[in-house]
Amino acid sequence: MRADDIKRWILGSTLKPQATGTVDMDRASVTVLVPAYNEASRIDSVIADIPEGYRILVVDDASSDDTAAVARSAGATVIEHDHNQGYLGALGTGFS
Repeated sequence: MRADDIKRWILGSTLKPQATGTVDMDRASVTVLVPAYNEASRIDSVIADIPEGYRILVVDDASSDDTAAVARSAGATVIEHDHNQGYLGALGTGFS
């Protein structure tokens, strides 16, 4: 599988170039990836700031607070790490 194919599979994207040079994209076909570590006090506002219609995936990088629970309550899908893997580790989990 090529990198472009993997990106399309991960994001579920169906991008359609338009004659005007813009891209027409269905929001439901795009996932917003939010890596998070001990962000319980503000993850809900981060999620609320994402325009309606996008799929939201929060990767909780072994937070010691309620980040995962707050993110779920705000409507995100959450993946939780058992141990801290850092920013790049959280991104890697989100893209896999």
